[in-house]
Amino acid sequence: MSDKKPMPRIEVYNRLAAAHTSGTGNKESFKRPAPPPPPNVAATPVPPVQTPGEKSAELSPVELPSNFIPYDFQTLYVRPIRGIHQSKFTLSAKKQSVRILVETVSSLLEGTSAFDLTVADFRWLLYYLRKVNYVRVPLTVTAYCSNEDHLKRVQKEEVHADTLKNIGSLNQSILDERALDQELLNSTIAQDEILQKMPLGWQTMRDLVEIVERSDSTGEDIDDWVWLAEMASFVKKDQGGQTLTLQQRIDYVAQLTPEETTSLAKYAQLSGDYGVSEFIRMRCKECGAEILEPFQLSARNFL
Repeated sequence: MSDKKPMPRIEVYNRLAAAHTSGTGNKESFKRPAPPPPPNVAATPVPPVQTPGEKSAELSPVELPSNFIPYDFQTLYVRPIRGIHQSKFTLSAKKQSVRILVETVSSLLEGTSAFDLTVADFRWLLYYLRKVNYVRVPLTVTAYCSNEDHLKRVQKEEVHADTLKNIGSLNQSILDERALDQELLNSTIAQDEILQKMPLGWQTMRDLVEIVERSDSTGEDIDDWVWLAEMASFVKKDQGGQTLTLQQRIDYVAQLTPEETTSLAKYAQLSGDYGVSEFIRMRCKECGAEILEPFQLSARNFL
């Protein structure tokens, strides 16, 4: 029996997201009854949810980097973040809960559930929400210059080591963004006979939430299981008039040949290779060299 402990939820989430790779997520579960007001104090009524036709000023259209190719809808509207949403983002960070994070984002959307967005689109949407709603409260990012000449000057004590440290903000930095290359994806499938026979789909946040939550109880086979689940999330869910569960798709992947899993992995990489690259570019304040700093927005650092 292995002594290996299950990987913490947030670590599984970060690992899968960094590689660009649900039970059933339900945005209605976000709603909670308001606590009773203090004695002799009237409760403040919660304003009703508005649709684009009722109050378009409260909703902003967004263009996803996937160009809506994975979906059966072509428009998406986003509400501004309010205190009730911020409280849920805080709870998500405290509990390191990906589900609460997705439920909160779902409550901001008009047109679909965040659980049904691809992982790449969801992560792009997180950056969008953070930059648009927290203009006066920018998320700070610390990066260190690695320029060779700058490092030599520090070693010679010509400049202080603190000059290597640079602090920027998410709003001021440049995020590399890429649109989904549908032409490349289609040509890859057309040139691969194995992929042409496979029921290919899109990995969604619904898949990712289930992978994260189930990984807690998978035990010593966690690495093997996560790999199977990750590959299975790129298998089409709706087949033959029924919706396949993640476990049913895992069972399918478990019986694939090495050649088939290699082709499926190639498709998985290409179908998720868009959105935010999650590197922040900035200039060193001392020497002006460009700094490329890895950065990953998540429940822990959203606020």
